[in-house]
Amino acid sequence: MDDEIYPLSKKPVVRFGGYRFIENSHRSVNSNFPHNSRKEYIPPEENLIFEVCPHLHTDKITKVSSPRISTTSSDVLPDDILIRIFRFFHPIDYIHKFALVSKRWYSLSRTPFLWTDLRVIVSENSLHCDALRNFLNEVQSGIRRLCIRLRTDTSNRRILHALPELLDKITHLDMGHFDGLSTVIIVKISHCFPNIRSLNFYRAELHLASDEVADFNAAFFDETVFRNLQRFICFHNSTSGVQHPFLNALMQWNRNLVYLDLQNVWGISEICNAPFAETLTTLHTGVCDDKDFSAICNLENVKELWITSLYVPNKDILKLKILSKLEHLHLETVSHGIKEENLVRLFELPETEKNSVFPSKLKCLRFGVHDDENIAFPATVIDTFTRSCPDLESLNICGNRLIDENGLAMIVGRLRQLRFLNIYASTDGMNNILENLSPNSLPKLQFLRLRHTPVCGELLHSMALSRRSLIINTHPNFIVTFKIVDGIPLFSSKFSANMNLIENGFREFPGFCCV
Repeated sequence: MDDEIYPLSKKPVVRFGGYRFIENSHRSVNSNFPHNSRKEYIPPEENLIFEVCPHLHTDKITKVSSPRISTTSSDVLPDDILIRIFRFFHPIDYIHKFALVSKRWYSLSRTPFLWTDLRVIVSENSLHCDALRNFLNEVQSGIRRLCIRLRTDTSNRRILHALPELLDKITHLDMGHFDGLSTVIIVKISHCFPNIRSLNFYRAELHLASDEVADFNAAFFDETVFRNLQRFICFHNSTSGVQHPFLNALMQWNRNLVYLDLQNVWGISEICNAPFAETLTTLHTGVCDDKDFSAICNLENVKELWITSLYVPNKDILKLKILSKLEHLHLETVSHGIKEENLVRLFELPETEKNSVFPSKLKCLRFGVHDDENIAFPATVIDTFTRSCPDLESLNICGNRLIDENGLAMIVGRLRQLRFLNIYASTDGMNNILENLSPNSLPKLQFLRLRHTPVCGELLHSMALSRRSLIINTHPNFIVTFKIVDGIPLFSSKFSANMNLIENGFREFPGFCCV
């Protein structure tokens, strides 16, 4: 009997996948970890080494070398060996498990080396007993990336007291779940964290009175603070009167930003004149009109562009052609009225000087066009972009009208580098494609999402059997899994593993964010 669960046994299950700092995500530390509502997948015994040490090759590990409970006391192990073993576990285990074993283990669990990435959930109790301040003082020399999540209504004074005077080794600060940003908070973090290169305020709320706006902007944009900042994710602005003064100051900020997230900000038509316009390579924004879009298309060094909702006249979409360095385009919604002929022109490459225009370097594409007649992204458009972008690694066009069998055939036959795919296709077309799928088609595919496309179960099972490392996601919180019992594959109708944990194993790869 084969105890392996496919495709999970072929993937390194990352125990702390929900904890790691992932630069390709707004949530640099996943806010959903731990997932109490779902079970964590625990692999069979022979795969435990693969889970804990993903750099080892499981095919070289025999049954004899499988991990077993040993009667050898851990006290014989030197400190440095124990600390290295600790590194393979989730940081929560340091506190709730290892620290309770003995005084020695408690002391080792506070080794700064273990706490390079730290997420702190601030409660009323941790503030009351100074637990947060004491802990940060103990491990501060090891922290490089810090996430602070506030789960209490308390005064700014108490929060400020909880932070040490100086944490100068931290380069990444995530306060994306910090309610109640104020001027005094900004002053504190600017002095406490003088060397941060990445600052995340993704969901942080800003509450200011109208007479406090000027002081807040003066503190935030002081030329002596955040000097090394390269990545900035802006806060959620719910205060009337702050939007335009803050945005005006931001567009004059003399910082060498390479990554800027303004999804909570609107009206960025001056971004092409900002001091960081030439250094910016990644831009995430929310709602864009034609003025904003024109400014964005003048950022010639941008390689990654996210726009949540784009509202531009028909031909304005062609301004994207200027962005010749664009590798990652994420357009969740494009306005009505974009004609088929202009979509074809957008993805066309000229006969000469192909590298001078978009999409010559495109690797990742999410494109959702909503058309009144539901004919967006027809086969002519698919034909064009599959010819122009044969090296595409990630594709999501599920926000469009049904892709027919002809369009599917072009995607499957031409995009041989594709690793991640999310598609909305006709059932008959998808069934026909899967039935005739050759081993040479989509040879590098790792993750297939078909949540909106009912497909014949037998065909999905056949595909899963022939590609045992492929994740096939057909419904929320469900992937196709099976075991081999006496040579017969048994497919499961239920999925009890943590889908969030599995997806986090992919999130650090460029392009998975699209699907």
